[in-house]
Amino acid sequence: MIARIIKFLLLPLFLLAQDHLYITEVMIPPETSASLAFVEIYNAGDAPVSLADYYLANYNSYYRLAENVYSSRTDEFLVRFPDMNIAAGQALVIALNGAEFYTNFFAQPDFEIKSTDAGIPDMQPLWLGSAPKLDYSRGMIILFHWDGQSDLVQDADYMPWGLLPFNSWWMDKTGVSIDGPDDNSDVSEYLADLTKSQQKARQAPGSGLSLQRQGLDEVSEVQTGGNGLTGHNEATEDWTASFISANPAPGSFSPFPGDGAGTAVIYPDTVETNTTHDFIIQLTGSADYTITNIEITVPDGWTWGQSESDVTVSGDGASGCALSVDGQIISLTETQLTDQQLLSVTISGLTSPAEGGWYPFKVQTSVSGGNLTQIAESPGVDVQKVLTIREVLENFDTYNGQTVTLKAVVAIGAGITRTDRTDAYIQDGSGRGLNVSAFETDFPDLVRGNLIKITGEISEYQGDPQIQYFETEVLSTGNEVPAVGFVNLISLSTPDLKGAMIKTAGVVQEVYTFTDGNSNITIYDPTGDVVIRVWQTTGIDISGINTGDTLGVQAVVDEYNGAPQLLVGYQYDLYPGVIEIVPSGSGVVTVSPDSVGLSETASLNFSFSATSDQAVSEINIEIPSYWGWSGSETDVQLDGSFAGGDISVNTDQVFISNVSLLPGSDGSVSISNLQTPAVDTASVFNIRTASAGGILTAINNNPVILVGKGTQMPVIPIAQARLLPEGTKVTVKGVVTIGSGILRSSSTNAYIQDNSGRGINLYKSSRDADVMRGNLLIVTGVLEEYANSYDDIVLEITDYTVRILKTNADMPEPLSLSPYKMANLGTEYEGTFVEVQGKVNDLQTDDYGQNLIVADNSGAVTCRINIDTGIDLSGIALGNYIKVRGIIGFYRGDVQVTPGYQDHIEIFDPSTLPGKDLVSLKLPNKPFVPESGEKLKIEYTIINQNSHVTIRIFDLAGRMVYTLFDGIPYDIDLSWNGRNHINELAPVGTYICHLEVVDNDTGDRQVRMAPIVIGTVLKR
Repeated sequence: MIARIIKFLLLPLFLLAQDHLYITEVMIPPETSASLAFVEIYNAGDAPVSLADYYLANYNSYYRLAENVYSSRTDEFLVRFPDMNIAAGQALVIALNGAEFYTNFFAQPDFEIKSTDAGIPDMQPLWLGSAPKLDYSRGMIILFHWDGQSDLVQDADYMPWGLLPFNSWWMDKTGVSIDGPDDNSDVSEYLADLTKSQQKARQAPGSGLSLQRQGLDEVSEVQTGGNGLTGHNEATEDWTASFISANPAPGSFSPFPGDGAGTAVIYPDTVETNTTHDFIIQLTGSADYTITNIEITVPDGWTWGQSESDVTVSGDGASGCALSVDGQIISLTETQLTDQQLLSVTISGLTSPAEGGWYPFKVQTSVSGGNLTQIAESPGVDVQKVLTIREVLENFDTYNGQTVTLKAVVAIGAGITRTDRTDAYIQDGSGRGLNVSAFETDFPDLVRGNLIKITGEISEYQGDPQIQYFETEVLSTGNEVPAVGFVNLISLSTPDLKGAMIKTAGVVQEVYTFTDGNSNITIYDPTGDVVIRVWQTTGIDISGINTGDTLGVQAVVDEYNGAPQLLVGYQYDLYPGVIEIVPSGSGVVTVSPDSVGLSETASLNFSFSATSDQAVSEINIEIPSYWGWSGSETDVQLDGSFAGGDISVNTDQVFISNVSLLPGSDGSVSISNLQTPAVDTASVFNIRTASAGGILTAINNNPVILVGKGTQMPVIPIAQARLLPEGTKVTVKGVVTIGSGILRSSSTNAYIQDNSGRGINLYKSSRDADVMRGNLLIVTGVLEEYANSYDDIVLEITDYTVRILKTNADMPEPLSLSPYKMANLGTEYEGTFVEVQGKVNDLQTDDYGQNLIVADNSGAVTCRINIDTGIDLSGIALGNYIKVRGIIGFYRGDVQVTPGYQDHIEIFDPSTLPGKDLVSLKLPNKPFVPESGEKLKIEYTIINQNSHVTIRIFDLAGRMVYTLFDGIPYDIDLSWNGRNHINELAPVGTYICHLEVVDNDTGDRQVRMAPIVIGTVLKR
């Protein structure tokens, strides 16, 4: 059968039946933050629209999906929407990377293109390159409709960006004929789109901004005779007029210009967890619009009265406004707020949540007749978790060298045990103590019983943690030192007690006073013995203490010659005592249920049975950090012997006190509204118990709950882990790229990487046999930033544990870049496994290793070879072409590639490899005069012959003048005679020679440009 060509026609009746979806916002970030890209679409119709047959693509041959033909470029995508509706007036956000979108914008997108977060619906990929992005310099995004059968797709909305010389990346289907998958061989032809050279694209927005549609007026768009779903010619819109650059506001489009206008700030903007404040939100209007309605949403987790009496509105913009409160939402109507006015909203008695983090207060505004729309940047409060001494000490590798703020009571004050310097101790409710050290002595705030706020640097002296370089503020006086429990002498060697104040008792075995006036009192009980150190500077009188006395003591646990020692500071620290045997860590605990599903809400019941005749009176249950929980005391219920006990919660720690669990009785703790992890894992709930006056101590066997199949640990991508704050405990999975003992022979200074394309350092002061190259590991540890003297930062996982999943695993593919691009990477690439190739320009040697300077015609980068690696460079000479693999690091702010093994450096012959970075363009550095018959010689170099080369001439306005070459490279003498496509001489002036090389193997694109000056013959 002879195929017929059918023109693509849209009848008016068909037009009326279609819905119109708009692209309303596009985030086109620079290369260094490409994963933050997103697209927002909006349903401007009066009814829901099914998205089942809608698609999104970022390349100009998208319509060929009807022929089952797709892109091959790594940075391009064509994805289909899930089968769901977009409601009338609804805006949906499609993120490139859902996990990073949430980290940056503190909200979940509606869909994501790359599958990074199990909680975000995925777009269905028809083509998804390995590194999809919205190219910052040039590109397009197209929203289109296809029923799966027709020859032709229907454009819904389209947006190109970039300078005119890059218009080859834009869309033009004029005259293209397609025979789709229908049951006939008829060929259909697209109507004319506006030619690429006439399309009015916007330039990409500035860094950190997005392109946003202003209202629904598609400026200058031709509404008939086009390939659009409603008959529009989508290529004719003037995007320079209909879009603006602004701070990103994903999901907040309004068709009414002025909705979402205004700015807002909040005071205070930094508070501590579980503290109550009056917050003031100040709003200012816009120069172009008058705001008539405002809505403020208090974040979840914040508690307050939720009454109109808790809210006060003031300021010249508040005149005549009406206030209402509905739960967490505060509404103001009938305002008249402009840029010349200020409106303040005071929320009284607002209590911050138990979990630290950044909490945005969502602010929406609208103009008269408009829709409430989120402003570009809602104000937020940084809620800082109040550190405990226990947290600092249990995560010492993280906090060592860091400045922290603590609230604690002085246990031994300044000038007590020493008068030549400050050697004091503080303790807080966590039951842990910390030494306060300084060479100075004038610290009047350091008096026993003072509750102080102390800010200083955490460090260690001869293995003992301390805080130094500190400032103090007295919050109250006359306080008891908190959490001073009674322990037996055998417990004094417990590491947790070092630096803490405790109480104990024993029989005096010896009293000895040295010639310098200092004394030792040795006491013993049935479990052991200990020395009490009495410094003469304390003024304590021990003359009434004799051998055989039973002595009670309140003291700080110290250490001398590797053995525990007790420090007393005041006369009343020694008193007549009674020896007790205090069991700690007693009890058996079971949990029900002992298995749960993935990503579900669960309630757990912990049942306790006694194993000691002395009653358990205190309990601590630690909820794993990767479980979700409200942190609310109302979610904890006590039963049995625990009924009537006191409950307190500190983030993921549940404390039960004032209970009594004896043999023959049972007690239970129920915790509800727990959110189980999204991956299979075995979760351990750590439990500690203590008897009256004792120290909370871990029980022998903690309960374990299987999540899902219980076979995997919950991991996050390394790229996501790198965005989390210091001190966060993370679990990641990756392959070791450089192993322990390689970069530093005596320690673990290793790197792992996963398929997120990012790596991270593992640090331990000793070598770790599990961290070897090629081992696939699960690593759980704490994030810490290490800064050298030049402020170069290495992000490390410290205090870690590992589990080997596989040896000799496939190594991750390195990020391969030119020397120039490598040398200009941002700090977010620190730790990433990379490959660079080029010519050795220089070889430098110092006491600690060698530097190879690798360069090509794009630039140069330093490859640092540490002496401990043992890499032999004797076979490397200047001028060699080499390929270097290693990790990205920084030295004095400059990028370095650090290899770890001999096979990380390879000499190669550039003529045998695709030389995507060995591209050059050379023109004579002088004007030429075409009217005299002179021609301009153009030389270019490209190693990879499997490439597509295009050489064009543009004028300074971006208009193309002539195409010199377009095809596969071959030996040919190229020159330009100064004429355009219709053989006219180009006017005198400056032009641009534009060389574009596309690697057919990888899709990578290289561009070189050089100026051309056309002169003229001077007339006499």
